[in-house]
Amino acid sequence: MQGTSCRAHHQWRCSPPGTALGPRPRICAAVPATHDCCSIPAEVLGTTALILGIALIFVLTELLSDEWRHILLLNLGFVRARYTAGESSWQLITSPISHVFLHGSITHIFVNTAMLAAFGSGVERALGSRKLFTVFFLSAIAGTLLHFIFFSSSLSPVIGASGAVSYTHLTLPTK
Repeated sequence: MQGTSCRAHHQWRCSPPGTALGPRPRICAAVPATHDCCSIPAEVLGTTALILGIALIFVLTELLSDEWRHILLLNLGFVRARYTAGESSWQLITSPISHVFLHGSITHIFVNTAMLAAFGSGVERALGSRKLFTVFFLSAIAGTLLHFIFFSSSLSPVIGASGAVSYTHLTLPTK
């Protein structure tokens, strides 16, 4: 049974049949097959792409000076005052999405990407990559909308994927 396919996306892995001390029952389990070019399961490539994108942007922002990082956060973070001041700028369109790729610290990005790995992979396995991206970015917009409603006096930019991840896990199908 070693290496034989039970379904298109699983392979059987079995323990050895016995030892020098005598026979023992074989224990077999179905494990996800991996993508040919790497060890990432093919059914979670979308989640992996989101995590890698978030991590890459974090590393790039960490390379910036404090002044440029501040400018980046103000321009790409979600700032409620932009919408109430009657401003007309490109940030009105981009910030409800771009804020998910910005993080303030290593702890912030670690928690967000760990939760995205845990919940995003489940959503992606259940619904597929395209629906994961749709749900993730609609959840990001929903998070900014809730922030807009409940934090009316906020002038600080909202950054991070917490809102997107929080609402994404709500789409996991229940049995």
